[in-house]
Amino acid sequence: MHIPVLTNQVLEFLLPKNHRGASFIYLDGTFGGGGHTNALYLEALKRNYQNIHFILLDQDKEAIERAHLWAQDKDIKINIFHENFVEIPRVLQQLKIKEVSIALLDIGLSSYQLQDKERGFSFNDSSMIDMRMNQEQEVTAQSILMTYSEEKLAQIFFEYGEERASRKVAQKIVTLRQKNKSFFENTQNFASFIETIIPRRGRLHPATKIFQALRIEVNEELQKLSKTLEIPFFSDRLGVISFHSGEDRIVKRAYRKWQKEGLGEETPRRGLIPTREEIKYNPRSRSARLRVFSRKYPDEI
Repeated sequence: MHIPVLTNQVLEFLLPKNHRGASFIYLDGTFGGGGHTNALYLEALKRNYQNIHFILLDQDKEAIERAHLWAQDKDIKINIFHENFVEIPRVLQQLKIKEVSIALLDIGLSSYQLQDKERGFSFNDSSMIDMRMNQEQEVTAQSILMTYSEEKLAQIFFEYGEERASRKVAQKIVTLRQKNKSFFENTQNFASFIETIIPRRGRLHPATKIFQALRIEVNEELQKLSKTLEIPFFSDRLGVISFHSGEDRIVKRAYRKWQKEGLGEETPRRGLIPTREEIKYNPRSRSARLRVFSRKYPDEI
């Protein structure tokens, strides 16, 4: 079961308290399991918003299938696109929409992706080292491990995984792949290999940061987030949920830039994090942070 993070905070800080617009347009750039979308839909109905229009995107085709199932019994206008959120400008242009009321990006894995043994995101199951969010792209984590130079591997392990032993891990990978490719065909084998290089300390598995770095590189997550936030502001209110310090820095930097340009402000200033109660029933929310940027418009959109 997928449990969306920071749902109460999303409802409180993204939804206008008294919607006065001719229509209410919500864009979810990362539909995933649909938890945030469904919560916003129910709250919009509760508040009697008029002319509700939902625009749902996801680069994962399985998430898009879930989006179509969710939309079946909804008496509102819904558009669904199998796209990464970096394509938001093109999607809005296609729909002939200049901007939306609110938009949400949840920059993280869904429980569906983690639990799917065929996707290779987790080392708890034995599967191919894949990690593609968009199953149609060619680059996989395995191809990166087999083709990147030692220097490039060390760079992504350090920058995206914040792994101190990045150089040592990269050197061992390049040495081993010339002798035994099997270690790079199976997630559990590869995780065990990393454990021979990085000693286990505490509860965190030594391969966790390496897997994180590979996932970010495979899906170009930071590059696409940066590009998305470089475009002209496309929403009255924009919420971004991040799980990694690199992601959060990109969001914070963009919001500060927009604020200096007089476009609006981040509310609250330092973002929102899960309560102790949420972390207790959903431990995966522990590292989540929601940052919301609002235009300099009245509270009622």
